[in-house]
Amino acid sequence: MEMAMSGDQTQRFWDGFQWIVRTNDQVKAAHQGVSDINQSAVEAAASAVTGEDAATKEKRIAASKTVIIEGVALDLGITARELQKYILDELRKANGSTDVEIADIDMNNGPTSVAVELADRTMVETLKRLDGKLTMLGETLHIRRLNEETVHTNIQSAAIALAAMQEMIGKGEGQLNMKMGSLKTVAPSCVVKVSNVFEREEELTAELYEELKEDMEEEFGKIPHLKRIKIVRNGEERLGAEVGCVFVEFRDKRSAECALKKMKGRIYDGREIQVTYIDEKLYYKELCIE
Repeated sequence: MEMAMSGDQTQRFWDGFQWIVRTNDQVKAAHQGVSDINQSAVEAAASAVTGEDAATKEKRIAASKTVIIEGVALDLGITARELQKYILDELRKANGSTDVEIADIDMNNGPTSVAVELADRTMVETLKRLDGKLTMLGETLHIRRLNEETVHTNIQSAAIALAAMQEMIGKGEGQLNMKMGSLKTVAPSCVVKVSNVFEREEELTAELYEELKEDMEEEFGKIPHLKRIKIVRNGEERLGAEVGCVFVEFRDKRSAECALKKMKGRIYDGREIQVTYIDEKLYYKELCIE
């Protein structure tokens, strides 16, 4: 038997011998203790039935808090840190709270997709509600739970299968020689981005800037119809335009194509150069720096 007392701050209950008075905090703590015990019992029973060990359980829990975000312009050199900031900002806007956290980001999930593990399962639903509503660097982001099939993923799988068949037919043999990165292509344009020519975590000093500028002008100056070379300096960086990357503008697409072929696979300062076309509308709207 239990009885509430003044202001509902305390409760009395009969323990079989006498009336005992407890505060609401004590009652809540007791109930929480019972709840924790019940949850532990359920998990223990589940483990006994399924044979699930601690490591498997940890992976299952992590998977339940993981979403796949597709449509990420990874070819533009977006880092996990930049993506984390973008996602957290959008979650805070949607949730109206700053109490959000990301546990981990796997940037190697696919050519245009990343796996994001959230610290709280409730944030999974919040992020899922943003499916198709977010745009990053000209691409609409599609968000789904890990292992959740959608029309988008089915189309993507079909595209992979078709590409594989075409590759096998073209080679006349049963070996598949296709890079995942080839599934994401940007139409030829007059703008080329050159990256991985500078250590992103370092400061682009005036001396390093002049050295990089001289090298880029020497390389691209040999190609006709060069319009402009822009190296992103400290303080000018933005999503998709990191410090040290180089945007090269040409007056025609053929010259840009020559530049891309010229630089692809080259080594600069011990690093393999990454080069890609940049959609012109995206470049002049979001990436162009005067």
